[in-house]
Amino acid sequence: MSEADKEKSSPIIALQFFTPFSTSVRQIEELQSAVRGEFGLLDEVEKNASTWMARRQEALESGLRALAQMSTVRDPFAAGAIWSEWLSGSLKRMAADLGDASAFAIKSVSIGQKAAEAMVNRDSENGEPGIETAPQAKAA
Repeated sequence: MSEADKEKSSPIIALQFFTPFSTSVRQIEELQSAVRGEFGLLDEVEKNASTWMARRQEALESGLRALAQMSTVRDPFAAGAIWSEWLSGSLKRMAADLGDASAFAIKSVSIGQKAAEAMVNRDSENGEPGIETAPQAKAA
Protein backbone atom coordinates (compact mmCIF):
# COMPACT_ATOMS: atom_id res chain seq x y z
CA MET A 1 0.00 0.00 0.00
CA SER A 2 1.48 3.34 -1.05
CA GLU A 3 1.63 6.42 1.17
CA ALA A 4 -1.15 8.04 -0.88
CA ASP A 5 -3.37 4.98 -0.36
CA LYS A 6 -2.65 5.04 3.37
CA GLU A 7 -3.52 8.73 3.52
CA LYS A 8 -6.80 8.16 1.68
CA SER A 9 -7.78 5.20 3.84
CA SER A 10 -6.84 6.70 7.23
CA PRO A 11 -10.25 8.38 7.72
CA ILE A 12 -11.94 5.05 7.01
CA ILE A 13 -9.69 3.20 9.47
CA ALA A 14 -10.49 5.83 12.11
CA LEU A 15 -14.18 5.51 11.26
CA GLN A 16 -14.08 1.73 11.72
CA PHE A 17 -12.41 2.21 15.08
CA PHE A 18 -15.13 4.56 16.28
CA THR A 19 -18.06 2.49 14.97
CA PRO A 20 -17.68 -0.83 16.79
CA PHE A 21 -21.38 -1.68 16.55
CA SER A 22 -22.65 -3.78 13.71
CA THR A 23 -23.95 -1.55 10.96
CA SER A 24 -25.15 -2.13 7.46
CA VAL A 25 -22.89 -1.62 4.46
CA ARG A 26 -25.05 1.33 3.46
CA GLN A 27 -24.59 3.02 6.84
CA ILE A 28 -20.83 2.49 6.69
CA GLU A 29 -20.66 3.95 3.16
CA GLU A 30 -22.70 6.98 4.23
CA LEU A 31 -20.42 7.55 7.22
CA GLN A 32 -17.33 7.15 5.05
CA SER A 33 -18.51 9.74 2.54
CA ALA A 34 -19.45 12.11 5.38
CA VAL A 35 -15.98 11.70 6.91
CA ARG A 36 -14.32 12.35 3.54
CA GLY A 37 -16.39 15.50 3.14
CA GLU A 38 -15.43 16.64 6.63
CA PHE A 39 -11.74 16.13 5.90
CA GLY A 40 -12.06 18.13 2.68
CA LEU A 41 -13.76 20.91 4.58
CA LEU A 42 -11.09 20.86 7.29
CA ASP A 43 -8.37 21.19 4.64
CA GLU A 44 -10.10 24.30 3.30
CA VAL A 45 -10.44 25.75 6.81
CA GLU A 46 -6.73 25.20 7.42
CA LYS A 47 -5.75 26.93 4.16
CA ASN A 48 -8.00 29.91 4.86
CA ALA A 49 -6.88 30.23 8.47
CA SER A 50 -3.20 30.27 7.56
CA THR A 51 -3.79 32.89 4.84
CA TRP A 52 -5.86 35.00 7.25
CA MET A 53 -3.15 34.79 9.94
CA ALA A 54 -0.48 35.84 7.43
CA ARG A 55 -2.56 38.89 6.55
CA ARG A 56 -3.04 39.73 10.22
CA GLN A 57 0.73 39.54 10.74
CA GLU A 58 1.26 41.82 7.75
CA ALA A 59 -1.37 44.24 9.14
CA LEU A 60 0.35 44.35 12.52
CA GLU A 61 3.77 44.97 11.03
CA SER A 62 2.53 47.64 8.63
CA GLY A 63 0.65 49.37 11.47
CA LEU A 64 3.76 49.44 13.63
CA ARG A 65 5.84 50.79 10.73
CA ALA A 66 3.26 53.50 10.05
CA LEU A 67 3.17 54.52 13.71
CA ALA A 68 6.97 54.68 13.84
CA GLN A 69 7.08 56.81 10.69
CA MET A 70 4.28 59.09 11.88
CA SER A 71 6.00 59.66 15.20
CA THR A 72 9.14 60.99 13.48
CA VAL A 73 7.48 63.55 11.18
CA ARG A 74 6.44 67.04 12.26
CA ASP A 75 4.35 67.89 9.22
CA PRO A 76 0.69 66.85 9.68
CA PHE A 77 0.29 66.41 5.92
CA ALA A 78 3.18 63.93 5.82
CA ALA A 79 1.65 62.06 8.76
CA GLY A 80 -1.66 62.04 6.91
CA ALA A 81 0.03 60.60 3.82
CA ILE A 82 1.60 57.82 5.92
CA TRP A 83 -1.77 57.09 7.54
CA SER A 84 -3.48 57.10 4.12
CA GLU A 85 -0.97 54.57 2.76
CA TRP A 86 -1.48 52.33 5.81
CA LEU A 87 -5.28 52.60 5.48
CA SER A 88 -5.12 51.70 1.80
CA GLY A 89 -3.16 48.53 2.58
CA SER A 90 -5.58 47.64 5.38
CA LEU A 91 -8.57 48.01 3.09
CA LYS A 92 -6.90 45.81 0.48
CA ARG A 93 -6.32 43.15 3.12
CA MET A 94 -9.94 43.39 4.23
CA ALA A 95 -11.12 42.99 0.64
CA ALA A 96 -8.89 39.94 0.28
CA ASP A 97 -10.37 38.51 3.50
CA LEU A 98 -13.89 38.99 2.17
CA GLY A 99 -12.94 37.40 -1.15
CA ASP A 100 -11.45 34.39 0.63
CA ALA A 101 -14.52 34.07 2.86
CA SER A 102 -16.77 34.12 -0.19
CA ALA A 103 -14.65 31.51 -1.97
CA PHE A 104 -14.66 29.36 1.18
CA ALA A 105 -18.44 29.51 1.40
CA ILE A 106 -18.76 28.40 -2.22
CA LYS A 107 -16.19 25.61 -1.71
CA SER A 108 -18.02 24.42 1.44
CA VAL A 109 -21.30 24.18 -0.43
CA SER A 110 -19.55 22.33 -3.25
CA ILE A 111 -18.07 19.78 -0.84
CA GLY A 112 -21.48 19.21 0.75
CA GLN A 113 -23.16 18.95 -2.62
CA LYS A 114 -20.65 16.34 -3.84
CA ALA A 115 -21.22 14.25 -0.71
CA ALA A 116 -25.00 14.45 -1.16
CA GLU A 117 -24.75 13.59 -4.85
CA ALA A 118 -22.57 10.59 -4.06
CA MET A 119 -25.23 9.29 -1.67
CA VAL A 120 -28.04 9.88 -4.18
CA ASN A 121 -26.11 8.23 -7.01
CA ARG A 122 -25.14 5.28 -4.84
CA ASP A 123 -28.75 4.78 -3.74
CA SER A 124 -30.07 4.90 -7.30
CA GLU A 125 -27.44 2.40 -8.44
CA ASN A 126 -28.49 0.02 -5.65
CA GLY A 127 -32.14 0.29 -6.67
CA GLU A 128 -33.04 2.04 -3.43
CA PRO A 129 -35.29 5.09 -3.42
CA GLY A 130 -32.57 7.47 -2.17
CA ILE A 131 -33.16 11.13 -1.65
CA GLU A 132 -35.94 12.70 -3.68
CA THR A 133 -34.96 15.76 -5.63
CA ALA A 134 -37.10 18.41 -7.29
CA PRO A 135 -38.23 17.40 -10.77
CA GLN A 136 -36.26 18.95 -13.58
CA ALA A 137 -38.09 21.10 -16.10
CA LYS A 138 -38.20 19.45 -19.50
CA ALA A 139 -37.12 21.40 -22.55
CA ALA A 140 -39.95 21.98 -25.02
